[in-house]
Amino acid sequence: MNGTEFSNYEDAYAKWRETQTSTGTHYLPIFQAIEARKGGLCTVHVDGVDSMEFSAINPQIWSLVSAGGNASEKAETYPATLQFDIFFKRSSTLDSLEKIHTCVSDVDRSLLPNGLMIFEQRLDQKTAKSELEEALHRWRYVLDTFKLRILAKILMPYSGGNDGHQQSERATSGSAYLTIVVCRDADVENPLIKEVRRAIDDIRAITQFENLPFNIGTSQVTDGVKMSDHDLSDIWQMHYTLQAQASTAEAMIASLSETAVSAKDASRRLLKTERRVLALRKQTSLFLPITYPWSVFAGLVLSLIKKTKAKRKKKHISHTSEAEPPISASAPENGVVVENRTTFGLNPFGQKPKILILKLDHIGDFFLSLPAVDVLKRAWPDAEVTLVCSPTNGDLARASGYFDSVIEYKFSAELSQDVQKAQLENYANIKRLVPDRYDLAIDLRHDPDTRPLLMFIQAAVKAGFQGFDKHFMPLNISLPPMEVPRGLYQNAHNIHRLMLLSSHVVNTLKGFDSSDATSALIANGTFNNPFVGSRYVVIAPGGGTLAKKWAPSKFAELARRLVSEDDLKIVVVGGNAESEYRDAIFNAIPEGTGLDLIANLPLVDLASVIANAQIFVGTDTGATHLAALIGVPTVVVFSGVADHNIWQPMGKSVAIVRKPLACSPCHIARIEDCVAAHQCMTGISVDVVLDTIRNTLSTDDASDV
Repeated sequence: MNGTEFSNYEDAYAKWRETQTSTGTHYLPIFQAIEARKGGLCTVHVDGVDSMEFSAINPQIWSLVSAGGNASEKAETYPATLQFDIFFKRSSTLDSLEKIHTCVSDVDRSLLPNGLMIFEQRLDQKTAKSELEEALHRWRYVLDTFKLRILAKILMPYSGGNDGHQQSERATSGSAYLTIVVCRDADVENPLIKEVRRAIDDIRAITQFENLPFNIGTSQVTDGVKMSDHDLSDIWQMHYTLQAQASTAEAMIASLSETAVSAKDASRRLLKTERRVLALRKQTSLFLPITYPWSVFAGLVLSLIKKTKAKRKKKHISHTSEAEPPISASAPENGVVVENRTTFGLNPFGQKPKILILKLDHIGDFFLSLPAVDVLKRAWPDAEVTLVCSPTNGDLARASGYFDSVIEYKFSAELSQDVQKAQLENYANIKRLVPDRYDLAIDLRHDPDTRPLLMFIQAAVKAGFQGFDKHFMPLNISLPPMEVPRGLYQNAHNIHRLMLLSSHVVNTLKGFDSSDATSALIANGTFNNPFVGSRYVVIAPGGGTLAKKWAPSKFAELARRLVSEDDLKIVVVGGNAESEYRDAIFNAIPEGTGLDLIANLPLVDLASVIANAQIFVGTDTGATHLAALIGVPTVVVFSGVADHNIWQPMGKSVAIVRKPLACSPCHIARIEDCVAAHQCMTGISVDVVLDTIRNTLSTDDASDV
């Protein structure tokens, strides 16, 4: 460390050991991972060891803070609420559950979001396997309570103090440290955490290379003191179960309260409606012959006033740039966000994912789920698939050949006629049977009573049919319940429902390729494009409503800068409703640099014109969806009218520019009904869109190299 650049890992490790004692000897890879990824000031807090054991860390990068409050000179400049990148604590013996909980509770508040905890507990030759397993069991319970994740559990060989030639004399034969490396559960996919995992692998490799073995002693019978620790473990298990019961009870209370409020409101509305009906009956019988002619006249007057306001509003929108306040080019400071959609799928894992399937049903339900399982296996043929099923179906699952491992879990009664409501503790108990982390966890059951089980399973993506009320569970991929009372429509078969859920998961994670779907549209275009062979941008300013449109003056300014600053030609497409954009855009660019195709291009030729463009810029309109599917880099100025999660274009390279507001999506059809002065579009500046276009072009050019 100390600012020295080493030619290889072995040299760095050797020099590190020359300046470190027993603690610092092994952790060079972790410190280097933190330094490389953070790229700034780092802080390490040590407890249970002399701070001199980390004396050789680079003072220009690391601030060393000891448990007693002594800090390096740099650390003294920090505020009282100092947070740490690494917290290191050593215990001389295996701690009890209560001590572990107290230690983690004290540290958790001061740990940075991507920080690490390193706990060492001293072992010796007399340590039994059962004692070590009990220690790990206690750690797992406490860390789960704080929603922390164990990155590694290492038996770290003890090398004694580092004082030159006396090192070998001070080494303790057959002793070691149980080292536990911890991070926050939410950040396990963070690039920094991935680097730390690689560093841990390096530590294992180095300790093995130096032949520092450690042999755990023989199993021993647990004495009376250890039995008290078991009692504490049972208490924590009960605590975990009670937490699940409390959460479910809160959901039920909230649901009942909402129902009571809705019933009271409905009763009030019915009473008000009844009174209104009685009043209208009296008015109709007494005044209808007199009031009818006047009501017709008043309706005509109001209609004329409304049309006049609509024309004025439309004229005002076409000249918004003169009346709008200046907006900074910095998108985040103005509430504008740019979301890059570079791939079709949202696949967070590779071709060999770990998949967990829940199918806690009866025999017939298990057979009906096999086609849905086959859909997942065809999508990821090399996946490691684990099934959690009832004990009745365990042997059937193993014989089917679909699953790498089968976990039997009795969640409900064996016969359908004997099924009762699942006990709340059953939800928490699954965490003990399924402790591993998975890339995908999917519940292949339509009924929602097993959905809360996903709450206690560690998975990057969780999928299933969404339950409501007490069975609600936040899911990454979900479908609504698909069974309704008879008479409304024909319900889908159970097999088809489960296959639909599996297909939805596959399509969301792996995406699709639209090149074949649009190739015929491109090939059948007959328009003689004079800009073929030139670098040009297609602009589509249209939209189904005025609320989805960006101001003509802003499109004009964007086109002018693309021509003058980026040497791009302009092609404008649209229908008769976009005629107001024609004059604004073509008056802003030099003659010969633009092509006017507004209301002058058959729809069958639109695909061929877009396919040869360098980039496409548009709003939430049909041409924008076509450009994204073709694969042309696409920038979308998206309004708050529609839900972008549903209607945003999908393609190989798509960037969404939008300004989130509390009122969006509003789904309004007329801009005069907007209560926010159309800020979702007027708040998006030309600078933000222009920067997004340039970033998208540079990314696309880099991918082509």
